[in-house]
Amino acid sequence: AYAGLGDVFTMFYFGFVPVLATYYLNTGLISGAAIGFSLIMGSFASAIITVNNIRDVETDKAIGKKTSAVRYGVNFAKREYGILMFSSYVLLPMMWMLSLIPAPWMFPLIAFIMADKEIREVFRLEGAKLNKCLFGTARVQIIFTLIQLFAMYYGDRVREVCYDFYVRMFLTVDPLLAMGLKLGIFFGYISHKRRQRGQDPLNPYARGDQMD
Repeated sequence: AYAGLGDVFTMFYFGFVPVLATYYLNTGLISGAAIGFSLIMGSFASAIITVNNIRDVETDKAIGKKTSAVRYGVNFAKREYGILMFSSYVLLPMMWMLSLIPAPWMFPLIAFIMADKEIREVFRLEGAKLNKCLFGTARVQIIFTLIQLFAMYYGDRVREVCYDFYVRMFLTVDPLLAMGLKLGIFFGYISHKRRQRGQDPLNPYARGDQMD
């Protein structure tokens, strides 16, 4: 913190070390996916430290700490926070496009709305009010991780269920639904035109009805 490298060390010790070390001890390999997930976890951890640095920038200045927020300013630190949070959600589709992970492993993207909320709050708030963003960022990381674990263990099963639903709904039932929709639109149009003419929209044999 006194050298301004707290963010870098946090990325290393809470991202690369635990993720890559665990993966290597279990598989004896270092894969591209493992590197990607280490970057994701490290980014979240660094984002938490960055919020802390933004909150304490004045006290850190007073005691001589050279955090990134002190060295480069609060606006820089807030942009750094936004990049760290956003990158966690960009890395997943990048890994998928590089064929490092299967598509179901991108389920955590649904939690981006929570990360977006925290980014907006960090840019809006100052000082002690950032305490809630500190806890909020940790909450985003926890939820992201839980969804990621679910996707890893049950993603294939969820994909099978979704595909089965698609086949049953759109390939089996869809022709009947399409026919009903077309008939509904047709009779709706006829009723609309009859109402415009002052005719009974439902009963063509009603008294006073003029049939063309």
